[in-house]
Amino acid sequence: MTKLQRILVTSAPIAFVIRKSKRIVLPGFEAVPLYDVVIFFFQQINKVGLNERAAAVSFNFVMAIPAATLFLLTLIPYLPFDNLYNELLRFVGDLTPNKQTKQVIVNFLEDFFHKPKTGLLSIGFALVVFYSSNAMMGIIRTFDKSIT
Repeated sequence: MTKLQRILVTSAPIAFVIRKSKRIVLPGFEAVPLYDVVIFFFQQINKVGLNERAAAVSFNFVMAIPAATLFLLTLIPYLPFDNLYNELLRFVGDLTPNKQTKQVIVNFLEDFFHKPKTGLLSIGFALVVFYSSNAMMGIIRTFDKSIT
C-alpha cells in the first residue's frame, strides 16, 4: 500500500465507511459483510483480467460487422426497393456535376440493385455465421468463469 493510500484509508470519513460496511449484511449474502463482498469483487476484477476479456469480445464483434454489412448489401437485389432505386437516381442526377459522372454512378447503382451476386451472398453468409459465432462464444467464455 502506498503512503497516499494509507493516508486515505486511515482518514476519518473513509475509516467510518469501512467500519460501517464491516457490520452491514445485505439480504441474500448469507451473513457476509458488505466490506468482504466489495473486497472480493475488486480482487476478482484484478485477478481475472477483465480488460483483456472485454477487448477480446469487442474484437470479435468488430470482426463480425464487415461480414454482416457484406451479407446485407448483397441481399438488396432480392428485395423490392424500386422506389429507393428511383429516388437514388433522382438524387444522383441532382448531385453530379456532369453527364459522365452521372453515368458512372448510374451504372454502379444499376449493377448494385439489379444484378444478384449469389457467390458473394454465400460467402457473406458463411462469414457472418463464422464471425458472429466467434463473438457469441467469446461472450459465453467470458461469463463462464469458474471461481477457484
